[in-house]
Amino acid sequence: MTTLSSVLGTVYAYGGLSFAYKEGSYIRTLFVELFKIFLLTSGGVILLDNVAFHHSPCVRAFADAVGVELLFTPSYAPWLIPVQECFLS
Repeated sequence: MTTLSSVLGTVYAYGGLSFAYKEGSYIRTLFVELFKIFLLTSGGVILLDNVAFHHSPCVRAFADAVGVELLFTPSYAPWLIPVQECFLS
């Protein structure tokens, strides 16, 4: 039997990296909890791919509450997300 594992990765504008590993898949509520940990300052921009839970109301509400803008890449454009390079290496 195959076990699903997920990695959430963050690349900061200054070059720092953060990762969170989880057995199973991420869901929107857990994503928001990790968002709180990784978020350094308000007023920033978070670049996200188009995973369905990134568009959920609770993710958008949290971003609004802490004062960050969510910016979504076009579909099927992993080269626009810097953290994808970490997953490829």
